[in-house]
Amino acid sequence: MADTLETNLPPQFTGITNLGSGQFGLSLTGKTGTSFTIYASTNLVDRTSLGTVSNPREAVQFIDSAAANAQRYYYSSQP
Repeated sequence: MADTLETNLPPQFTGITNLGSGQFGLSLTGKTGTSFTIYASTNLVDRTSLGTVSNPREAVQFIDSAAANAQRYYYSSQP
């Protein structure tokens, strides 16, 4: 019987990159084979969904193309 390792990681941001022109690249890791839903907030109370991205390989990048110059807090979730 072979040992297997199940990856059931909660979503975690691993990096953020300012891409210029009001865009930010968000790097995330989490459970393989599911999707991330990305949220943004300007006040830590109200959240807006920015979209969903598939996570086929445990790590993924999401580009927030509407960040402009506003301060934003980011959240992510997986089913």
